[in-house]
Amino acid sequence: MEAHAVSSLVNTRVVLASFPRDLPTSKDFRIEKICVPPLREGEVLLRTRYVSVDAHMRGHRSSEKSGAPSFSIGDVIEADATAEVLASNDPAILPGTIVLAKAGWQTHAIVRASAIDRFDLKEIPEMTALAVLGTPAFTAYAGLAQIGKPQPAETLVVPAALGAVGTMVGQFGRIAGAWTVGIVSGPDEVAFARNELGFGAAVDHTLPDWPSRLAEACPDGIDVYFETIGGALWHMILPMLNDGARVVLSGTPAQYNHGYGGASQYQHPSTLQWLVNSAGTIGAIQPPKTDFAEFLAVVDESVRTGAIWHRIHVVERLEHAAEAWLTAIDGPNYGGRIIQVTRNTAT
Repeated sequence: MEAHAVSSLVNTRVVLASFPRDLPTSKDFRIEKICVPPLREGEVLLRTRYVSVDAHMRGHRSSEKSGAPSFSIGDVIEADATAEVLASNDPAILPGTIVLAKAGWQTHAIVRASAIDRFDLKEIPEMTALAVLGTPAFTAYAGLAQIGKPQPAETLVVPAALGAVGTMVGQFGRIAGAWTVGIVSGPDEVAFARNELGFGAAVDHTLPDWPSRLAEACPDGIDVYFETIGGALWHMILPMLNDGARVVLSGTPAQYNHGYGGASQYQHPSTLQWLVNSAGTIGAIQPPKTDFAEFLAVVDESVRTGAIWHRIHVVERLEHAAEAWLTAIDGPNYGGRIIQVTRNTAT
């Protein structure tokens, strides 16, 4: 694409309009239209095709410290996307290539060639790539590789087990040979977790006796706990942790949504006492320390053999991204949500 053609393109984007107080609303987002600037050396112009909408992104949308990279007012909402290369100033990435990159909630994005996660999605469909190769899946893989390290016959528990991260945690744990227990909402989610995702057990937290049901599902205690919720749930899980258990801190939306950061409860005296007495581990995920190429190889093989299953909810039009995300953080979840931004190769 010629430089004059690039400068004539208009980018529609969704930006952060204000930091949410408690639960976010649609007023915290704003849609803008701007001209696409010229490409510089080493940059690639992308036209977004599909973009992810994941509940884990809640930690980015706060002025409080959450352990996630922070946003500023006016920033484009960061998200994984599949996109077509329209123009490239890097010889390794050719126009017309479909790539996986953090293009964000916008119709066009200019990124460094080095920031593109995967070139030429040929063997895995685009929507599947977002579901199993995007940030939620990598978060699950990195958390288990760095901290959780589930072993055969150990017990792994994950709340929000049908969310984009939870579904992958459960499946990676199953592949590692662990007994996987998912915490879900309602009998339909229990059946889905057991029958479709292969969890060893699923516990419905909407039932009044659910704590005893969780204890029954974990008769030997908990060896790996993948924290995706936070709040009061942690204090119920804590007594069930075995000596030497590993706790992966992924997200604490129950805390973000009430105006305080994600780490405070893990500094509670009861938590610190457990760490001292049990030689347990609590750690936050650091994705750069996990080999992304290794992750891709593991997931590619698991998808081809059917070891990893996924479900995708597709919503049309970028203008609906904020609404879809609000549903993801405060509604039923069966896998990830994806926005279909464009359908064809026309600019």
